Order: sequence, then C-alpha cells, then structure tokens
Amino acid sequence: MSRRSETAREDLSSLRRIVSGRSEYAIAAVGLAAGGAVGGTDYAAFGALFGFFLGKSLTSMLRTVSK
Repeated sequence: MSRRSETAREDLSSLRRIVSGRSEYAIAAVGLAAGGAVGGTDYAAFGALFGFFLGKSLTSMLRTVSK
C-alpha cells in the first residue's frame, strides 16, 4: 500500500472517531452533504453551519429533557 493511501485511510479513520463521538458533528456532516447537493459551495458552508448548530441545540435539549 502506498504512503498516500495510508495517510488517506488514517485521515478517514480519525474523522470517523470525531463524528462517532460527537452527534452534533455527525449532523453537521449531513448538513454539509445536503447543502452541497442543493447549491454549490456557498450553500454547503451554510448547510454545515446550520447543521452544526441544529445538532448542538438538539443534543442539549435531549440532555436537558433526559435529566
């Protein structure tokens, strides 16, 4: 296996660890994908920001309700 593919694989596995540990990052990734599918790079950035803050508010609301 080449060094380039090893580095890409390590980057992907570290991204998976970050996303799996934090649900708001997973929702931000979905927002990024949806924003990119809808309208290019400008909307992808907006979608990621919107998804991130939506994820943060949902997770904090669920933590508050579950207490």
